[in-house]
Amino acid sequence: MKRAITLILVIVIVNYQGVIAQYSDYTTQELISVLEEENNPQNLEMIYSNLINRYLNVDLDSMHLFAGEFLKFSREIGNTEFELRAHYNLGRYYAVKGVANDAINHFKMARELTSDSTDEAMAGRIIGMIGYVYYTDDQFDSAIEYYQESISYFERANARRPVAIALSTLGSIYYQKEDDEVAKKYYLQSLKMKEELKDSILMTSDIKNLALIYRNNDQLDSALIFLERALEIDEKTGAIHKRIGSYEELSKLHIQLGNYDSALAYAQKALELSEDYHSYQLLSESYEALYMVYEAMGDTEKALENFIQYKAYSDSVISERSREILIEERERNEAEKREKEIELLASQNELQKTRVVLISVVLGSALLIAMLVFWRIIYKKKKELELKEKDHELSESKRKLAQEELENEKLRSEHVQKELTNYALHIAEKNDCLEQVKEQIHGVKFDSDPQEMRRELTKMEMKILQNMTLNEDREKLESRVNQVCSGFFMKLVVQYPELTERDKRLAALIRLNLSSKEIASIFNIEPKSVEQSRYRLRKKMNLNPEEDLPEVLNEI
Repeated sequence: MKRAITLILVIVIVNYQGVIAQYSDYTTQELISVLEEENNPQNLEMIYSNLINRYLNVDLDSMHLFAGEFLKFSREIGNTEFELRAHYNLGRYYAVKGVANDAINHFKMARELTSDSTDEAMAGRIIGMIGYVYYTDDQFDSAIEYYQESISYFERANARRPVAIALSTLGSIYYQKEDDEVAKKYYLQSLKMKEELKDSILMTSDIKNLALIYRNNDQLDSALIFLERALEIDEKTGAIHKRIGSYEELSKLHIQLGNYDSALAYAQKALELSEDYHSYQLLSESYEALYMVYEAMGDTEKALENFIQYKAYSDSVISERSREILIEERERNEAEKREKEIELLASQNELQKTRVVLISVVLGSALLIAMLVFWRIIYKKKKELELKEKDHELSESKRKLAQEELENEKLRSEHVQKELTNYALHIAEKNDCLEQVKEQIHGVKFDSDPQEMRRELTKMEMKILQNMTLNEDREKLESRVNQVCSGFFMKLVVQYPELTERDKRLAALIRLNLSSKEIASIFNIEPKSVEQSRYRLRKKMNLNPEEDLPEVLNEI
């Protein structure tokens, strides 16, 4: 079974020498424009490489599109070296996507295309990437074999930095195999080489991993020495994210050593930097460290305060990830739409070529016009029929695309509507739960058995912990309602300018088909007050008694 490891794996994805700084100042759109006009194969290779590397971390679908076009272009001109790099880039795409078999197939095809003219460093990168894919697929023995082979290529090319990274990765693989001694040997070799290269940024990962190995083997003093050294480097290089991680690891280590004051000081430093960094993930981890310190110190009250903050930011991270999933889905749909538009443009180009051929035939047949008049008329009618059929196909394709876009928009709208309703109901449920706790408090007999009273208070404490984020949830709901219903609010104000902000929020929740009791829970008021507010809203909207308020709001 894998164990946790502090190392963020550094993948050897280095731009090969074909990517010259000639195009580094170009914007992405300028590169695409130049690509359409350029005819020189060497320049085209540089443009493709720039585009592929730019899209690797921001838009994998576009990266895959350009890598595929580069492979097609390489085969058309019969350039083996270009084809090798195209397969290498497609392998990188599938490696990042986590499709192991496709990634390995492309890297192996790239390896088969290597020749005496291929530089040793490029060959080493290809072999190392095969090892990386096996590593991420938990095939550790195969990964070790390929990484060791890649090191031999890097050494022949005198590429010391890739050698150091490969050695560090081998240490991580053996760490996952739970062979701490071999892992430590590779980490030390990597660290020594990085010290010679004076690469401080890469050194810290090896130092922290060595500290982790020492801590796992209860060599806490040695672990402390390495962690303090890592922190010293992080502070010199200004790596805020890494400094936060070092502070948190030092805090945990000092807890084990029983140095609670030092543990608290490091945890507080981690929190201060996390607040400046504005990252929910880092804030969650920092509050967790503080919670662990106070718990170890026996300060239950402060431990509880920090645990609540830790859970709140953890929930925020989960919500942020959900939003990222929705964005990725939208980008995927847009990418599919772009591909279909490209297919339509290609079809239109074919039509244009057909027209050019037709004109050429007519001009070339000018001397035979007398003999071919009848044939020309038939041929022209036939071509016009074909053009009409293709135009009809294009119109039908555009209609289908528009219909699909409407359906996608409807699905997205339904999803957002469902998300708001569920969120509102979630808040209502939390309010009901807190109301139950309130009733339980009134029911506690303080002159009863102490153990029974402690059990009752513990139950109430757990319920409160589970629902402490109510105000934050309500603010998030209001923010999300304002974001999603902005168009609805604008139309509502135009038709009924006398409505207040509270009237608009009430209208939005009624539009979600929430009951008066659920709305009362969200606003933290009595259901009777909600009914009065509904009556005032109907009056301001001049609705007749027979008109249904939710139906009127949904028609706006």
